[in-house]
Amino acid sequence: MIGKKYLLRIEQNSQLVVENGGKLIIEAGANINLIGTNSRIVIRDGGELILNGDVQINGSGHFRFEQGNIFTLNNSLLLRGTSRNHTIIRIALNTTVQVTNPFELRLEDATVLKESGTFNSQRHIWLKNGATLRANNVLFDDQTGWGNQAAFVEVEDPFDIDSDPNDVDYEFINCRFQNNQTSIKLFVPYAMSDIKMQVGVN
Repeated sequence: MIGKKYLLRIEQNSQLVVENGGKLIIEAGANINLIGTNSRIVIRDGGELILNGDVQINGSGHFRFEQGNIFTLNNSLLLRGTSRNHTIIRIALNTTVQVTNPFELRLEDATVLKESGTFNSQRHIWLKNGATLRANNVLFDDQTGWGNQAAFVEVEDPFDIDSDPNDVDYEFINCRFQNNQTSIKLFVPYAMSDIKMQVGVN
């Protein structure tokens, strides 16, 4: 557990690995320094990352999610990079990053990358059960080579018709989806299949 006001510093090619059965709990107010583009926090099969509130994340390193990870949000979270070229989340193998709690994940000035060399027909970022994703100046880059097989972001209950708290909320401002034929997939109930959306593209 990394508590309030505590500092975790990872430099250069170093990594903190959360293995099967392990938990990395980062409390609100913690300060995480990821120094160098290869410095990383790795969540492996069966490992769990719990973020309990606003966390200060500095440097040019990244989170790397591998198969079987669990990503738990217990509060709203902002992950801000230094620019759109700063990879802040890497998704490897057949990973699903599920955002399910009724909180907000914000991504700003960064890249979310699907790593190359792995066949993947599963979801990568899955929004459900009241989750919120807001992305501003973010590049979603699919380097797996299987861009036509899976959407980068999949959304359940994408339309807020009756103010249902389980409806997902999402916003993409000045974002780009690269190397992916299906960027966002909306799971629309059959009874609502005639609803039309208008999407602006820069």
